[in-house]
Amino acid sequence: MPEQVGATPSLIACPACAGLGLRMTACTCRHNGNTFLTRGAGLLSSGEPYADCELCHGTGESTVMCFPCRQSGQLRAQGVLTVVNAVTGQTASVQVVPGAYDITPWSVKPSRRVIDLTPAVRSLAEQAGVQSLYDSLDQPLRDDDLAMPIFLPDEYRDGASPDERRDIERAAIAEWAGRRRWHLYVGYPAGVRERVDPERRLGELREAAAAAHLDLVIRMVESCWSVSYEVAGSAPRPGQAWYSGPLSLKDAVVHATPAELAEQMKSATMGGGHWVLARPVPADDTAQWTIKDLEQRVRAAAVDVAGGSAVWRDGRWHISPLIVAEEREILTTQQTGQVRATTERVLDCAIPVAGSRTVGTPIPTQRCARCISGTAWQDCSCTYFGEAPSADCPRCAGAGRAPAPYCSGCDDTRLVHLGAVVTIIGPDGRGVTTNLAVGPSPQVTFFLNEHGTRCAKVPRELTAVAWAEQFGTDPDWLSTHGARTAGVLARDGVFATELADPRAVVAEYLARLTTGRPGARLVYFVRPPASTPVESLLRAVCGVDARLEISVAASQHGSLRWGATVAYRGAPSRYAPQELDLTLGDAVQRVVAALPQRIGAIEHDVSRTELLQPPQQLAIPDTEPGVEAMLRDLAGQYERVLAYMTRSGWSLHVWTQRQWTRIGAAPTLRETISNAHLG
Repeated sequence: MPEQVGATPSLIACPACAGLGLRMTACTCRHNGNTFLTRGAGLLSSGEPYADCELCHGTGESTVMCFPCRQSGQLRAQGVLTVVNAVTGQTASVQVVPGAYDITPWSVKPSRRVIDLTPAVRSLAEQAGVQSLYDSLDQPLRDDDLAMPIFLPDEYRDGASPDERRDIERAAIAEWAGRRRWHLYVGYPAGVRERVDPERRLGELREAAAAAHLDLVIRMVESCWSVSYEVAGSAPRPGQAWYSGPLSLKDAVVHATPAELAEQMKSATMGGGHWVLARPVPADDTAQWTIKDLEQRVRAAAVDVAGGSAVWRDGRWHISPLIVAEEREILTTQQTGQVRATTERVLDCAIPVAGSRTVGTPIPTQRCARCISGTAWQDCSCTYFGEAPSADCPRCAGAGRAPAPYCSGCDDTRLVHLGAVVTIIGPDGRGVTTNLAVGPSPQVTFFLNEHGTRCAKVPRELTAVAWAEQFGTDPDWLSTHGARTAGVLARDGVFATELADPRAVVAEYLARLTTGRPGARLVYFVRPPASTPVESLLRAVCGVDARLEISVAASQHGSLRWGATVAYRGAPSRYAPQELDLTLGDAVQRVVAALPQRIGAIEHDVSRTELLQPPQQLAIPDTEPGVEAMLRDLAGQYERVLAYMTRSGWSLHVWTQRQWTRIGAAPTLRETISNAHLG
């Protein structure tokens, strides 16, 4: 008989590795062929192995860790489907075990048998009271495709004996669960989470590009659309001239935000900068073009050429075909010991875009001193413990210096700017741009810090504090890299140096600020603190029976900083959440904004052999008020405070003597603090 739903799910040997934890697979070198210099164009692993391969030694097969069982050799024939209501915390779950679901023909290939889980997920969504579902990648799911089916192997036969069918089904479920044991879906009631309006998002991208004096570039290459910010005259970094993306311009626009594009610009492009001129730039009729208009014009421009582009500059769209401006050969070492050569195409507009009205004279630059020879050097690892260089060292051959993986002085751009262009953009799209240059006689202060290191402090007008005052905002509200911080260097204007000339100190400061930044551009976005109530996160965490971790610490400026994250209740914490946010509501908002990803990520800590208990929470869970106020009061007594919240209650930890110490636990936070062993 089929295994009963209420029975304990079986623990079986992993079908992928036969219980060994390791499996043999075709070596990577078989994609490349038996040559030292390879193009790596082989899509299949059926080629001739590389005779001198460092992985398989010419045999063509290598041993790898078995991914489904995580090298344990065992799997449990059990998976769990969970839907949680992001607003109320109501949760419905069901386990996937042999015998629980009908085995049906696959609609694409009727001879193949599958276990269709979409009806089960749809039923869970109804129980949780949600209308729209999102997966762990924060992607909306279609109502007719809510879950990937479990595919049974080809040897499954309807006429086989019950024992044989049961064994095949158990192995298929175990292997499916090995890839993801716990499928967590976050749902929202009707009208709570609205889809992003593509036209509105395009307007936001144009507005931020205009405020920062950047180009908004849309490209279509081989039917793939990409959206990016670029400095006029910049070029792709070596190895970054790829133009992949969604097949729809609408999808490409929806998945782009101004802050993300500004950060991607640093890793994707490089180029010299120009001072920015404050000139009015009136918009013309092309500003009224919709996404459909842009898509039609770019597609028309891409006929019979490498692609098409649309560039938003100076208040208008510029449409142009794309042509191959340069071909670069990129050499990369492989784990096999081979060298792979790839050719990347750098595309450019066939119709040059007119120069921007806001571009001024070039910013002074100089060649990076750390890699002026073409290679950046660093102390070899054989000298890290103060030892003399070893003549047998394969990296330095006794010289004590070895090539660095990249140049920290210029971020491999070979260019150092002696000036900067800073732009601050507010929530309303208003932008203020400031040119920072080396003055004739800057007022630089030299001092020794608490460690006896000689430091320099640049003039206040060159720091983020002055930029924020000029814009009319709090410097703590400036955000970059996805975090609300302008960086310690920009905030304080202090760094260690042996330079004595004030002008050289300011030049070094500006060079460090703009390291790797194309055009020496620094773009900050003003993000006022959010006031999202922690209760909105507590309900969802209690619903899936996870653990909410809240940390609070005092910053070097005296204010409190908060951090929050969601973790699997059955796994120990590796690190406390990083304290980046100004308020607890701010930290909660960071998690809530990406709740499907944060909730879905807790599955990574679930063991492949663990017996899961499907969480159920059909009633709206109660929450404790005043959490932020209580933690704020407690934070005044310790350097750092860490609080855990689960269904069973709260626990408190404090940072003392360079380690976390548990000081109490109770069903409520108030009781935990009252009964804690406070030092």
